[in-house]
Amino acid sequence: MHRYRYVRTHLLIPALGGSLLAFVASPAATAPAPAPAPLVPPPITVLTSKPGVDPGLIFVAPKQNPPTATQEGPEIIDNQGRPVWFQAVGPNQQATNFRVQEYRGEPVLSWWQGTGVPTGPGEGQGVNYVYDRSYHQIAVVAAGNGFQADLHEFRITPRGTAFITIYNHIPYDLSSVGGSANGTVIDGVAQELDVATGKVVWEWHSIDHVPLSESQVAAPTAAATPYDYFHINAVNWDDDGNVLIDARNTWTAYKVDRRTKEIIWRQGGKSSTFALSTGDDGTQTAW
Repeated sequence: MHRYRYVRTHLLIPALGGSLLAFVASPAATAPAPAPAPLVPPPITVLTSKPGVDPGLIFVAPKQNPPTATQEGPEIIDNQGRPVWFQAVGPNQQATNFRVQEYRGEPVLSWWQGTGVPTGPGEGQGVNYVYDRSYHQIAVVAAGNGFQADLHEFRITPRGTAFITIYNHIPYDLSSVGGSANGTVIDGVAQELDVATGKVVWEWHSIDHVPLSESQVAAPTAAATPYDYFHINAVNWDDDGNVLIDARNTWTAYKVDRRTKEIIWRQGGKSSTFALSTGDDGTQTAW
């Protein structure tokens, strides 16, 4: 008579080039291993499913508010909302930016994982994970230079680096925009890191290049409230090797010279390089 133990196996999913974690029984001469902790992914309800939808996989990172008995984490579902793969995160943590990217010529899964900042304006502190097509962890990318990686962006580049966003709280005189002379400003930081080593290869600070006067948000009058004047929320590379940065609270997309870090142009906002029509066609930017 055989004894059985549970082992992980991987079922290939051609559409993803990845795998589904499953448990199968196999003969073994050892005592049964403890059963793995049960996974309780958040249920997903599909409200509308029209004929002609292509079969595919959907990548989500549901949040619980308020928390319930189900877990949070990156999840792959099919078109009917059924879970295909799920990774539970730790207590009081959440995941964002769950998607397929390419690293060293191969498809990978990536996401940010960490905690939200209770006093912050939609910011987080955590790290970014990279998993291969067999769902093995191959990299953990943390911010460098003493910072914490924010939840808004994790973009892997063709050169094996990744762009992340950082919310850097610094003491600042806000009196020029009607705030406290002893206030705090949130500096929007873009970092580029080597995925394999974690080394910082490039860093840009909004406070060095974008004045407070460009913000569309009024400065807080209370000194204890940080001024989120910029709210960096996206970073990407451009085809010419320079960097594109988006900021919610200046209503502006910036093209930044990667070598000098100076702004090449602004699209939208108070200081747009380009004239945008505000006529009947409604060509303007916001948020």
